[in-house]
Amino acid sequence: MFNFFGTGVQFQTGTLFNLSGQTVQFYPVYSIIITFAIVDVLLIIVSLIYLWESIKKGRYQISTQTTSYRTKIDIQDYADDETRRRIAGEKGERRIAFQLKYLGPEFKVINSIEIGNGSYKYTSDGLEAQIDHLVIGPTGIFHIDAKNFSGKLIIDSYGRWFKQKQGYETKSIENPLGQLERHHEVLLSYLRKHQMEHLKTFMFPIIAFANDEIIIEGQSNFPYLILREDELLHNIKNRPEVLQENIVCDLYEIFYPSPKG
Repeated sequence: MFNFFGTGVQFQTGTLFNLSGQTVQFYPVYSIIITFAIVDVLLIIVSLIYLWESIKKGRYQISTQTTSYRTKIDIQDYADDETRRRIAGEKGERRIAFQLKYLGPEFKVINSIEIGNGSYKYTSDGLEAQIDHLVIGPTGIFHIDAKNFSGKLIIDSYGRWFKQKQGYETKSIENPLGQLERHHEVLLSYLRKHQMEHLKTFMFPIIAFANDEIIIEGQSNFPYLILREDELLHNIKNRPEVLQENIVCDLYEIFYPSPKG
């Protein structure tokens, strides 16, 4: 006779099955079947407990978005750093695009605009860029670079960027200043091609964080606006009007031409 993993279930070679002191007539072949059934049940229970603990600790991120009617599950344990950054960047762009939808009909929004690099939009000097968001409206032309991470952003007096998470680890990250200025120059070159370079005065670069809880320290050390997503609409809409409606429409047609025919 042996006790099965201390559960109180005892098997006896022969014909007896003892459970909580009650004896039942039992055959050896069934003891094997019952043993395997109990093992399966215990394994399922252990697996469910592990999965639940993993979800609570953030090892698994379950998204309710569906693709082709199937639930999509992102398992970040197996993603490398580059993949994590790409996924976070895409989520950030979607969040900023969602905010920009509420600017109103007087503003024209183009998400993920590509200039050069095989696009039908190109500059005469061969410059190229892929810009997260372009907003054209009565208050100006805004090209927006979306960022997405949590914690604290620190910009020191030399303009270097650092990310601090949960008040502990601080690591250096890329300063997007160069990227923002390249995008600005590409847009300016594209306007120059269409004889609209005089509008450069009304072009405004913005870094937008898709996280309204991020803490930004040292913003004065960066030459352009850095905004959280909850500040974005107010900043764009509450400026002096500098572009007439026909100019806004002309600019939109330049960057997002209507299909011909």
